[in-house]
Amino acid sequence: MKFILHNLAIGSHEDALKPPSEITALLNVAKEKDIETNRLYQKVPIVDMQPIPSEQMKEAVEWIRDHIDRYKIMVFCNAGVGRSP
Repeated sequence: MKFILHNLAIGSHEDALKPPSEITALLNVAKEKDIETNRLYQKVPIVDMQPIPSEQMKEAVEWIRDHIDRYKIMVFCNAGVGRSP
């Protein structure tokens, strides 16, 4: 996991399974992965290795925009390399 802004981090599915306590919200952008969590959670199911549909990108960006002032968000996909960044 790596912070790219004060309240926004990028990580992998493995990171999301045991996020640090400072992470208070999770945005899952991996279609093939799910988690159970007590933190604020949203899933935008993006397919790996495919162009991201504009509606899914908009949904993810708007969710971050709506929550970043109150939460420390980690956006994650399977490996934390392609879709999450």
